[in-house]
Amino acid sequence: MSGLTHHYIFVKRLIMKLSPHITLACYLALLSFSVGYSQSVGINTQTPDSSAALEIKSTSQGLLIPRMNTMQRTGIDDPAEGLLVFDSQEGTFWYFQDSSWEELRAGVFKNENGVVRNTGDHASEDFVFGAANLPPTVQALDTLFFFDKSRGAFRVGSADSASWKTDSLGWSSFAAGRNTKAIGRYSSAFGINTKATGTASSAFGSQTSATDFAAVAFGSGTKAQGSYSVAFGQNTEAIGSRSTALGNSSLASGSSSFAAGSDTEAIGINSTAIGFRSKANGNYSTAMGYRSIANGSQSVAMGFDSEANGLYSFATGFRTVAQGTASVSIGRQTEAIGNYSLAISRNTDAIGDYSIASGYYTEAIGDRSVSLGHYTKAGSYASLALGKFNVGLGNDSTWVATEPVFEIGNGTSDGARANALTVLKNGKTGIGTHLPDQLLDVRGTSQIKLNSSISSPHLILHEESTTDFARLKFNNSNAETSWTIAGRPKSDTTSSQLHFYLEGVGNIMSVHGSDRVGIRKTSPESALHINAKPNDNGLRVQLNNNTRFLVLKNGGISMGANNNDVTNSDVYIANQLYFSGINNLPTHRIHLPNDSDDADGKGLAYEWAVYSDGRVKKNVEPLAYGLADVLALNPVSYNHHSSQFNTNGLQLTNEFESEIGFIAQEVHQVIAEAVNQPTNENEALWSMDYERLVPVLVKAIQELASDNDALLGQLERQTAMNRRYEMRLTQIESIMAQLIEQGDSESSNTSMK
Repeated sequence: MSGLTHHYIFVKRLIMKLSPHITLACYLALLSFSVGYSQSVGINTQTPDSSAALEIKSTSQGLLIPRMNTMQRTGIDDPAEGLLVFDSQEGTFWYFQDSSWEELRAGVFKNENGVVRNTGDHASEDFVFGAANLPPTVQALDTLFFFDKSRGAFRVGSADSASWKTDSLGWSSFAAGRNTKAIGRYSSAFGINTKATGTASSAFGSQTSATDFAAVAFGSGTKAQGSYSVAFGQNTEAIGSRSTALGNSSLASGSSSFAAGSDTEAIGINSTAIGFRSKANGNYSTAMGYRSIANGSQSVAMGFDSEANGLYSFATGFRTVAQGTASVSIGRQTEAIGNYSLAISRNTDAIGDYSIASGYYTEAIGDRSVSLGHYTKAGSYASLALGKFNVGLGNDSTWVATEPVFEIGNGTSDGARANALTVLKNGKTGIGTHLPDQLLDVRGTSQIKLNSSISSPHLILHEESTTDFARLKFNNSNAETSWTIAGRPKSDTTSSQLHFYLEGVGNIMSVHGSDRVGIRKTSPESALHINAKPNDNGLRVQLNNNTRFLVLKNGGISMGANNNDVTNSDVYIANQLYFSGINNLPTHRIHLPNDSDDADGKGLAYEWAVYSDGRVKKNVEPLAYGLADVLALNPVSYNHHSSQFNTNGLQLTNEFESEIGFIAQEVHQVIAEAVNQPTNENEALWSMDYERLVPVLVKAIQELASDNDALLGQLERQTAMNRRYEMRLTQIESIMAQLIEQGDSESSNTSMK
C-alpha cells in the first residue's frame, strides 16, 4: 500500500474521533477525493492528472493559501524550501527559496505610491532587454536595451563589435544608436559609430567623436577634440580648447577659435574663420568670405581671396592684401604694403609706410604719401597726388627740396604722364610743368577764372616809374624769342599806350588812349590803322569762321557770306582791272556764275543799254553774214546744269533748268563774233552774246524781204498773162460751140431731103 493510502486511513480515523458535525463534513469531503494508486490526489475529480500530486477542480471556488502579515511570515521557524504564503501587509504572494523570502511578482515593474519601479532590488539591480546578460558576456553582434546600475550607464541600440564592453561604459553615460560609445564619465553618444570619450562629452550623428572634457560633436564625421569644444556639421574638427567648428570640413585648432562654413580653418588663438576656405592663422585674427586669409595676429580678412598678413592689419573686398603692420586694404585688388598704410577702391597700392592710395590704379609709393584719382603716383616722400596719370617721381623715403609735395595730373596714359599743377617742397609751383624753376612757372595753355570787377581785377602789374611801362612777358624753353605786353597808363588818357611786342620783330599791335589801334603801326593815324606786310592780305573780317570781308594783298576786295577762298566770294572786286564777280573769280567787269538759281546766275533790270555811238565806230562795212548763215544755225532745247570749277576741272551739279537756245561751240563755227571762247576750258565756260545775233538776223530778214519783193513781181506778171490766156480760151470755147451747133443743123437738113 502506498504512503498516500496510509495518510488517507490516518485522516479517516482522526475524523471519526471528532465531533459528529465535523465528522460529517470531513466525511463528505473525503467522498470528493479520488486517490489513485499512481500517487495523484484529485479534488472534485476522479481522474487527477498523473503529472500532478494534487489536482483541484472547481468553477466556483479557489485555493486559499495561508494569510499573514510580514512579521508573521518572516517569523516562521525554519521555513521549508518552496513554502508559499500570502503577505497581507504587502498584498502579494511570497515563497521561500535559497534561505530567503522572494516575492512572487506579476511582472518586473510595479506602481508604488504613484511611482513605477522595478520589483527587484532597485538599489543594485541592472536590467537588460534583448539579451540574457550585460556586456561583455553578450555576443558581439546584438541589439540591446540595458542599464548598468553599477556604472549608471544606459545603452539602447545595436553593436556589431564589442562596442559596449565594460571598458566602453562610462560612468553615468548614455549611448543610443549603432556602435555608439559613451566612454567618458557623464558622456553621451547618439547615432552611428559615434564616440564620446571625454568627460561630460557628447557625440551625435554619424562617425562623430568628442574626446575631451565637455566636448560636443554633432553631425557626420565631426571631431570635438579640445576641452569645451564644439564640432557641428560634416567633417568639422574642433581641436583647440573652447573651439567651435561648424559647417563642412571646417577646422578650429586654436584655443577659443571659431570656424564656420566650408573648409575654413581657425588656427590662431581666439581666431575666427567664416565662409569658404577662409583661414584665420594669426592669434585673435578673423577671416570671412571666400578663401580669405588672416595671417597676422589680430588681423581681419573679409571678402574674396583677401589677405591680412600684417599685425593688426585689415583686408576686405575682392583679392585685397593688407601686408604691413596695422595696414588697411579695402575694395578690389587693392594692396596695403607699407606699415600703417591704407589702400581703398580698385587696384590701388599703398606701398610706403603711413601712405594712402584711393581711386583707380593709384600708387602711394613714398612714405607718408597720398595718391588719389586715376592712375596717379605719389612717388615722392610725404607727397600728395591727385587727378590722373601724373608724373609721380621722387625719393620715396627722404625729404628732397626739389621734389614734389603736391601734384595734380592731367596725363592721358601711362606713357604720356603729365601734371597740370606741381608744387615742389621748396615752394616753387608749376602750371603745365612738373619741373618749375620759378616760384610760379606757367607753361602751356592756361586760364585763370575768378570773380572780378573794374576796381578788383584778377591781376595787377604795377610799375614804380611814371614814365616806363608795366610789362608781362611770355616765353618757353625751346623758343629764341618772347612776347611782351607793355602798358603805360597816363593821367592824360590820350597819351596812354598798350603795346604787344615780339622780340626781334617789334610792336605787332599798339593801342592808344586816343581811340586808335595800330597793326604793325606803333603810332596809328586812324581808328584802325593796318600796315600789312607786302605778301600779306591787309584785312579779313570773319563771322562764325566764315570770311565776310577780305582786303587782298593785290589790292582787291572780296565780300560775301563765306569767301575764305576768293573763288567763292559773293562779290569780288579785283585789283586794278576792277573785275566784279558774284560767287566766282571774275574774268569780266561783272561776272555771274553758271548757276540755275535766280539769286546767283541770273540778273534782272528795267533796262540794259549797250554802247552803240557811231562816233566811236570806224571802218564800218556792210555785214557779211546773212540768211544763209542763219539757216546754218542749230536751235535746240536742253537741260542747263549748274556747274563749278575745281582742281579736277569742270564739275556739274544735279541742279538744272530746261531751256532753249544754241550751243556756243556750234555757233562759233558759223558766227564766231557772237561767242566768247575761254582761254582755258578748265577754268571757264564758253559763253554767247545773243545780242550779236540781232544784226545777223536783221540782215537775213532784209535778204528775205528782197527775195520776197522779186517773187511778188514775178507773181503779178504771171497773173496778167494768165488772165490773157483765160480770155483767149473763152473766145475759143465760144467759136467751138458755134461750129458744133452749125454742124448739127446741117445734118438735120440732109436727112429731111
